[in-house]
Amino acid sequence: MKENLNLTPGFKFFLILIFLSFIALCFTAKLSITGSIQSTLLVWSFYILCFPANHGKIFLGVPFKFITKKTLYYPQIFLWSSAAILNIFTYFFSPWVYFNTLITHLLFQIIYSPWPGWLIIFISFLGTFYKFFVGYQNFNKYLSHKIIRILIICLSLFTLIYFSHKDLIIILNIRA
Repeated sequence: MKENLNLTPGFKFFLILIFLSFIALCFTAKLSITGSIQSTLLVWSFYILCFPANHGKIFLGVPFKFITKKTLYYPQIFLWSSAAILNIFTYFFSPWVYFNTLITHLLFQIIYSPWPGWLIIFISFLGTFYKFFVGYQNFNKYLSHKIIRILIICLSLFTLIYFSHKDLIIILNIRA
């Protein structure tokens, strides 16, 4: 018997909110309250900047639609700009926060090294905003646009894994 697991955007938002709260709670055991909030926000920005997906519909679209009963158009622009601003301020004013956790340290390595770090962010940008570039009407009409976006997403995840595995080995201090 096949069950249909159709998660609504509101439920996805609730799951992500619980997950981020759990991360902040775990960080609070190791860090101070402000350090845990900063580290949680940096983990969130790692997810936004390094994984190509339509984050905006879940993070901003669901609460906006719940409050105003209107649809928020192009929420990815708000998320990407807020994640970029958060990383710029953290990088220049409190860079030690990046070294609190494994993921934030990896994010620091991606931001600090233009090659290949910025390539990871650029390809993720292309995967996230591909619908925006080709137009939502054209994207839904043609199957080729969906295939190209899936290929860009796969390429982005491959570049993230390929270029960051050396940094992860160094950060984790793994010896062969």
